[in-house]
Amino acid sequence: MNGNHGADSLYSRILKELLRLQKTLEPKAAVHIHRDLSTLKACVKQAEILIRGLSCAHELQEDLDLAVKGMVTEASETRKKRQKPALCMDDDDI
Repeated sequence: MNGNHGADSLYSRILKELLRLQKTLEPKAAVHIHRDLSTLKACVKQAEILIRGLSCAHELQEDLDLAVKGMVTEASETRKKRQKPALCMDDDDI
């Protein structure tokens, strides 16, 4: 019997969960269509925890941080609408 069976089983479960989350978070998934922000945030958090637990997590750090920030940051936090200056049209401009 293989001495790594426990590790193989763990990696298999992690892979299955990551594939499930990938399907849940893909652009055409229901979470985006229905704009379900609470489910989106929960799934992103689950994926982040799983990925950060991998031995290669340090190699993915920058990409993971960017993805998490892009998916769970409120739109109002990323793009605050600025007041546009008043349009000044003199008769000379026409």
